[in-house]
Amino acid sequence: LQWVIGHLTDSEFVDFLRRCVRGLRPGGWIMLKDNNASPKEAGLIDGHYLVDEDDHSVMRTNVLVKRLIEEAGLEIVKETRQTRFPTELCTVRMYALKPGAGA
Repeated sequence: LQWVIGHLTDSEFVDFLRRCVRGLRPGGWIMLKDNNASPKEAGLIDGHYLVDEDDHSVMRTNVLVKRLIEEAGLEIVKETRQTRFPTELCTVRMYALKPGAGA
């Protein structure tokens, strides 16, 4: 999933991941790639959100993304930051997710 969650509310994001889990084959994983807002970013809303007025999407801080992933019942197996990316752009992270024990 690439650059999808920025167009979803928090509850829609959690519900979306839960639906993805139901569609996985046994042993399947979900790969998620998205922009992250810096916690030090000017204009951050409620300490976790940055709105992109150009494409009407929302960037979340890494802390919030991980909390919502957990809420959806997923475990983060690997998290990595995009490398060789222009420094003037926001951080992009990739997450390898698998259903947690309770999912």
